[in-house]
Amino acid sequence: MNSTKKKYSGVAIPMATPALRTGKVDAETMGKLAQVISQSGGIPFVLGTTGEALSIPRNEAAQLVSSVRDAVHGNGPIYVGISGINPSDTLQSAKDYADKGVSAGVVHLPYYYPLTNDQILSYYEEIASKSPIPVILYNIPATTKISIPLEIIETLSHHENIVGLKDSERDDERLKEACERWRDRMDFSFFVGWGAKLVEGTHLGADGLAPSTGNIVPKLCVDLFNAAVKGDQELATKHQEMHDKISTLYQGAGRTLGQSLATLKMILKHLGLGEGGMIPPLTMLDANEEEKVRIKVLEWIEAGHLERLGD
Repeated sequence: MNSTKKKYSGVAIPMATPALRTGKVDAETMGKLAQVISQSGGIPFVLGTTGEALSIPRNEAAQLVSSVRDAVHGNGPIYVGISGINPSDTLQSAKDYADKGVSAGVVHLPYYYPLTNDQILSYYEEIASKSPIPVILYNIPATTKISIPLEIIETLSHHENIVGLKDSERDDERLKEACERWRDRMDFSFFVGWGAKLVEGTHLGADGLAPSTGNIVPKLCVDLFNAAVKGDQELATKHQEMHDKISTLYQGAGRTLGQSLATLKMILKHLGLGEGGMIPPLTMLDANEEEKVRIKVLEWIEAGHLERLGD
C-alpha cells in the first residue's frame, strides 16, 4: 500500500441524487446526504453514474453542486462528474462548476460512438488542456462500452491537469497493474471503483476508493479504507465482508443498473433521506418492491448493521 497520502486520495463516495416522486431533483436532501458523507470522513462525489448525472438538466445539476458546496462549507474536497457526449458540453460543465468550490471534475468517455485509442487520447487531452479545474479520468466500460487501455492512461497521466483515475472495470489483472503503475506517482492518484476489491486495491497501493455503498454506510467505507491503509488486515477484511453484505441489498440479484439505483434510493428513503424518486428515464420501485426494501431496512437497523441518516 502507499503510505504517503497524496492530494487526491481517500474515500470518494459517488452520491445518489435524491429526487421527489415527481422526478424532480431534491437539492435540499442532496445537501443533507453530502453533510452525512463529509462528517463521516468521505468525499462527496456529485453527478456520477450513481447520481444519474446524464439524465439531469444542466440548471438542476448546478443546483445540486451548489447544495453540496453549501453543506460541506469548504471542509474538504468535492468531486463532480462533468462528462458529456461531446467536448463542448463537458467543458461547459467544468466552467459552470469552477466557481463552486469543486476540487476536480471526473470525466468518462462519450458513450455513443466506439472510439479508437487515438480518439480517446485526443478527447481527454482536449478536455484537460481547456478545463479550468483538475481532471480525474473515469473508466467505466459497463456504461460507455469502452475500456480505456492502461497504456493510454499512462500517457494521459503525465498531463499537468490530469490528476487521477477512477476505475470501475472488474478485472483483477488490470487492478493489480494499475496499482503497480501509479502507487509511487505523487502527481497521479488511483481510485478503486470496484466494490468487492476495496481492501485488496488499497493493499496493492490504491490511493482511494469510490464505493456507491458509501451512500448508506459512509463511515463503514471510511473505516475500511483507514484500516487497510494502516495494515490492519483483520479489521479491514471484517469491514469488507460487511460492505459486501450490505451491497447485496441493492446490487446483483439480476437487477439492471437502473433497478439497483432505484433500490439504493429507496433504502435511503427508509433511512430518512428523500422520497426515493428517480429521474426519467429511470423509474421508481413499485409498491410491492418498496415494501420489501422497507422491511429489510428495518431488520438491518434492528440488527445494528444500518443506522438512520436523516429525520
